[in-house]
Amino acid sequence: MNKSPIRSAPVVSLLSPSPLASRRARAWFQKYTSFEPTPVSDSDCGDDRLDRTFRSTFLPSISWDSCEMKCASSGVQLHLLSIQSSKTDTDGYHELLALEHHADSIQDTRDRIAECFQEAGLYINMRYALGRPIRSEHLLGKSGLPIVDWSSPSSVLKDSSNMIPALGSLKEIVIPADNKATYPDGKSLLGKFAACDMRQSATGLYVLGPSLCLRPLPTASEDRHMSAPSLIFHVDHIESYSESKAYGSAKIGYNGYGKGQVMVRHPDVIGLDIRFCENKKRSSMFAEAQESLLAGSLEQLQSKHVLDGAKGELDPKMNQVDCWVEFRANIANPAGFLSNPRRLKVAKAPNIPFE
Repeated sequence: MNKSPIRSAPVVSLLSPSPLASRRARAWFQKYTSFEPTPVSDSDCGDDRLDRTFRSTFLPSISWDSCEMKCASSGVQLHLLSIQSSKTDTDGYHELLALEHHADSIQDTRDRIAECFQEAGLYINMRYALGRPIRSEHLLGKSGLPIVDWSSPSSVLKDSSNMIPALGSLKEIVIPADNKATYPDGKSLLGKFAACDMRQSATGLYVLGPSLCLRPLPTASEDRHMSAPSLIFHVDHIESYSESKAYGSAKIGYNGYGKGQVMVRHPDVIGLDIRFCENKKRSSMFAEAQESLLAGSLEQLQSKHVLDGAKGELDPKMNQVDCWVEFRANIANPAGFLSNPRRLKVAKAPNIPFE
């Protein structure tokens, strides 16, 4: 594998449905943000530790494709990882895999990921042999928590809370996580953040790089699923992004204090909550989407028009309910009655209402 140049910048790794999906996502980020492809060949992954982890004698072996891009203004690296033999990108979506404070090359990032995937090798090879989809929940183990690596000299973890993000740069990543899930050392995601050396630019907002902050977002005890991870980009004149016809968009967080953010949905970045924001000041508040607000509700009890924004239309099933509808819905979803329900799954991409 061709070794990328020294970069020592924050790295965000995502699991992509296929190499084709990775390159389509990279083209989208290049068009609408300040991300640009790195001058490194990503077509030859060679025979590294990650590929050897999923090599099997009796089952089909798996090789992994890496597609990388870099934010021209902040230096943040976005690493898209996918199974090299995947030919389609119609079944699956992008999911958060790992967060690193810095890495010197894409090979270092792959080696760290391989180290965390050692125990999943045989299970993933079996799913691959059976033609089953491979998601982040299968790779990350029982907890489903993303890989985090804060190992960095304290001099690098400097306070940049007063630095204004450059236009088009990735300014914030929101990481939803099951509040009951823990890493092998017994710490939750919030526990990992509390124990690290990163400073907070606002309550609950941790500085990872010169202009990048991380916001852990724990679930409520009643939630049945998690929302998608959010990538928030700093822009100027947010109205132009909300009026674009190139993608679906919706405003969120607008109030009497000022403008909020614009949520974006596009097939090339499905599975990610992409947002544009023009606020320069960091805030401890975060506007959650509809999926987060309805995470603790039962789908059978909701009108199908709750999320699609339709006005004046009646859901036919609303006229077919009786006094036992709530009881039947709870029996069909018994996890809420258990003291330790199974790990939460990530919801699909935000359902943005179209006008």
